Amino acid sequence: MLMVQLPQQHASAFKFVELDWNPGGHEPAGVYDTPHFDFHFYTIDVAQRNAFADYFGEVVYTQSTEPIARAEYVLITPKTRTFFFNKPPQKTEEKGDTKVFSYVFENVPPMRSTLS
Repeated sequence: MLMVQLPQQHASAFKFVELDWNPGGHEPAGVYDTPHFDFHFYTIDVAQRNAFADYFGEVVYTQSTEPIARAEYVLITPKTRTFFFNKPPQKTEEKGDTKVFSYVFENVPPMRSTLS
């Protein structure tokens, strides 16, 4: 997902644009179920759009078409902020007024293409 904040002085009512790549498509079947980009144009601010008003969301791909010997993902946040993860961090430590969440990925095999 890529979100682009539009300049305040422009000729439309849009505040930002969101671009999503859907490699497997999505519902409904037979309409949008092939790989495609989605473009979403919003007339509200990003904070108003988010359910929690200060939402942080990120998708990190840990696999590629090439093998990966070692990769690391580190998220540094305010210590007072609560975060929820689909997969718990391998390491969490506090440093001053921050909290550091870490993941390490080693010997990740390449993805195999399903396209022929």
